[in-house]
Amino acid sequence: MVHLYKIYVSPVLLYGLELILPTTSSLALIENFQKKLLKQILSLPTCVADITINILTGILPVEAQIHIRALGLFNNICNQHEESMEKSLARRQLTVKNNQSASWFVAIKHMLRKYNLQEAIWYMDHPVKKSLWTSNIKRTVHNYWSKSIVQLLPLYKGLDHLTTGNLDKGKIHPLFRINCHSAIDTARLPVKLKLLTGSYILQSKRIKMYKDETDPKCLLCSKDDETVTHFILHCIQLRNIRNKILLETVDVLNSLGIKFNELLDSEKLQIILDITPLATSRKLSPASVAKVERLTRRLIYQLHIARYKIVCG
Repeated sequence: MVHLYKIYVSPVLLYGLELILPTTSSLALIENFQKKLLKQILSLPTCVADITINILTGILPVEAQIHIRALGLFNNICNQHEESMEKSLARRQLTVKNNQSASWFVAIKHMLRKYNLQEAIWYMDHPVKKSLWTSNIKRTVHNYWSKSIVQLLPLYKGLDHLTTGNLDKGKIHPLFRINCHSAIDTARLPVKLKLLTGSYILQSKRIKMYKDETDPKCLLCSKDDETVTHFILHCIQLRNIRNKILLETVDVLNSLGIKFNELLDSEKLQIILDITPLATSRKLSPASVAKVERLTRRLIYQLHIARYKIVCG
């Protein structure tokens, strides 16, 4: 579905905006539409941090996408012959207009400076081949925005286990590329995504929303605060469900040389919520990763269903 968005929706949404650059208010409307639609595709609530959408899908903010398109158009003008109308106009605008002008070419000048590239007039005198320009601009823009997004991660609680290595390459999160494509596995994924993005409503999160009206204690066992760690690893009311599935998971991990029971809680959570960092560092086979992923999706989904039945029953 994310791929379909990139192929069919995004080109229509951004059509012509590399030439008629949108105002700040118009840009905000388009950005909000993209965020809302991608959250619906990923079955995430609207309250989830916006940066998680960029990280999970690998899709840059609308502003960045328009910059890539606009800079590509500018390069096409730079590669025209000197007598062409567009190149003559570009030289005149860059020479005559000041930095406060609403000229399209002045906006291009600001974009190039934003990404620490050469001045616009330099590219007019030293045209770059289209293939080289496209790859360089995409890499530069992705690096700039991925760094900006990653720097915001510490400001949001609940994103500790969300990996970001895919973002600077503009690829979808590796969690989606694991070969778990059955209808059951797909249906179980949204619950895991809510826990991974900090949008699953547990008592410890609810108290931050309602303060004195809510007790952070676990509604099932009343032993400890209901955090993600407690819910997935420690709640005694969910022990039977947890132990049964975890036993299978531990057996698989042990066969891969990973001693799950000897790990810290944070390391266990990372494997359960997103095994891809471990898969990369240990160079695990796709089949092994898929096997663990199926079990962890099943674990989280069964815990979620059991909690829902007890709380609402």
